[in-house]
Amino acid sequence: MASLAIEARPYAKAVFDLANETGSVDAWSKNLAALQELVAMEEVHSLLRHPALTAQQRTEVLAAAMGDQADSVKGLLEALAENNRLEAVGEIAVQFEAFVAKSQKRATASVSTAFPLTDDQRQAITEMLKKKLECEVTIDESVDTALIGGAVIRVGDMLIDNSIAGRINKLGSALAR
Repeated sequence: MASLAIEARPYAKAVFDLANETGSVDAWSKNLAALQELVAMEEVHSLLRHPALTAQQRTEVLAAAMGDQADSVKGLLEALAENNRLEAVGEIAVQFEAFVAKSQKRATASVSTAFPLTDDQRQAITEMLKKKLECEVTIDESVDTALIGGAVIRVGDMLIDNSIAGRINKLGSALAR
């Protein structure tokens, strides 16, 4: 997964730069989401990995499935097919949205806790992240009882593990050394 993210980054950045210059960020966002959904379908995914298909044929299959939206993403599809990177489409869409969010000074934080957050806790986490990231923050909450207590917060590449399970793991690693 890490290598897929690395492979996808220059494509996502190039598409974001193009979309930003041409004022078509919303259109690209919509088209990349549709493309991501299409490539995630098992039938399409299997077809794209078929060794007998050429890069051009893979591009044509996706373009045909995209319909009217194909014109705007055809250049990207051709570049991805030529470089055998069609499987990176999903990650390109994710990273594109991250570039959009960053440019609009907003972020989504995934917050996992052992118990549901109270309103005060939610607000405290939101305010702390707003201050740290200097942008508007939306929280995506989940409950993971394996954490025992505390919270694990993920925003992009940043990870804050303040869970009891995380502390126990760190202590175990320190003792093992």
